[in-house]
Amino acid sequence: AAIRTIQLFRSASAVSFLLTLLVSFLLFDTIFSFKMPFYSNAVLVFLVSIFLFLHGIWAVNLSGKVSAREIYYSLLLSFSVGMIAFVLSFWPATIALTSLFLTAIFYVLLGIVQAHLSDRLFEKTIREYLLVGSAVLIVLLFYTNWG
Repeated sequence: AAIRTIQLFRSASAVSFLLTLLVSFLLFDTIFSFKMPFYSNAVLVFLVSIFLFLHGIWAVNLSGKVSAREIYYSLLLSFSVGMIAFVLSFWPATIALTSLFLTAIFYVLLGIVQAHLSDRLFEKTIREYLLVGSAVLIVLLFYTNWG
């Protein structure tokens, strides 16, 4: 798979990416449904995200060991998602909408990093990921109960 692109490897990567997003949505939904304090939400989302990001980043090259670069990316991206969860703890949105927004952020960040690590990061790719993130942000703003 490293020398030439094998169709099965590409299909498995897409399925792995999709399942990672599904698991992240379910875990974020579970964390926010406990209605814990804001700092607990941020810490738990951070901890859950570390493992999900690490899996998603490691699966790009499938090396024998996890490199320091992969750990660094995982920690950085998890910290970002944890801080967004911190802010969303104060947001008057439903649990499902909050989880959906966090999953969309997760999708954007992981997708961009995977494209970067596989040397397929182009301006069009970034634009497409940011378009999805912006659309979900607009949905979050529109469906939030501000009253």
